[in-house]
Amino acid sequence: MSDKTIFLRSARNRNYSSPFDPMDHNQLKERQLQISNDTLELISDNRKDFRRYQQFIFQF
Repeated sequence: MSDKTIFLRSARNRNYSSPFDPMDHNQLKERQLQISNDTLELISDNRKDFRRYQQFIFQF
């Protein structure tokens, strides 16, 4: 028996979702949505920072 199997067994006993446990379809969709929302937030933050940077540069 490998370490991974032992880890999975103990993880299930603790109701802990391990990276090896399969997610159901809805959980997966939720996770993907969360990731895409986080990515969009990051992109918009970067754009704001870039605009601030541009304004700062054009002051001189």
